[in-house]
Amino acid sequence: MANAAYGNGAAYSFDTLVAQSVWYNQDLGWWFAILYTVTTQMIGYGLAGISRRWLVWPAAMIWPQDLVNTSLFYALHDHSPSDPALTNGWKISRYRFFLYLCLGAFIWYWFPGWIFTGLSFFGWITWIAPNNVLVNQLFGPITGLGLFPLTFDWTVIIGYISNPIIPPWFATANTMIGLFIFMIVTTLGVHYTGAWYSDYLPMSTGGSFDNTGAVRYPSSTIDHASAKN
Repeated sequence: MANAAYGNGAAYSFDTLVAQSVWYNQDLGWWFAILYTVTTQMIGYGLAGISRRWLVWPAAMIWPQDLVNTSLFYALHDHSPSDPALTNGWKISRYRFFLYLCLGAFIWYWFPGWIFTGLSFFGWITWIAPNNVLVNQLFGPITGLGLFPLTFDWTVIIGYISNPIIPPWFATANTMIGLFIFMIVTTLGVHYTGAWYSDYLPMSTGGSFDNTGAVRYPSSTIDHASAKN
């Protein structure tokens, strides 16, 4: 139950409800939203309950993120000074160290978030040849594959794979192998062979298009109404 509060507690049904309203101009009412959210949330609890003998009860099933959050809660409640003999020479308390990190993160985020947003997707290779289609397809961090990923924005990193510092190496390596095979190799093969009219489509996009490259669903309800008119 604690995981529903601090560990990715947002209901993923919200993404579907927002997409229906903004992209497809569908509003099924508040009762459907509540029922759909409760139903989808209970599926996970139900599957966890059915398989609790293997996924809940064994201590080995505790994911490292739970240990990190436990350490954070301990730091927020324990304000006692650190013992240098037990903290490898560190004298600062956990609470004060946490406050310093929060202050530093707050100050730094003004740079990629407002002062120079290019730090978020630092695609310096595309700056060399901004009009080269091939370079942008391969190294573009937003419209391309981003084969040289570089960012100075922590929110960009955790937005894709959550916090990469927490999971063990084998979990991160498994993600990278799948990314290379299914996202890079497959995308290159499909796009450059022209399969499924891919010659008309961007290399990487979240939009929906028809077989001529025209936008299939407008990006707002206003555009949707204009398209119907």
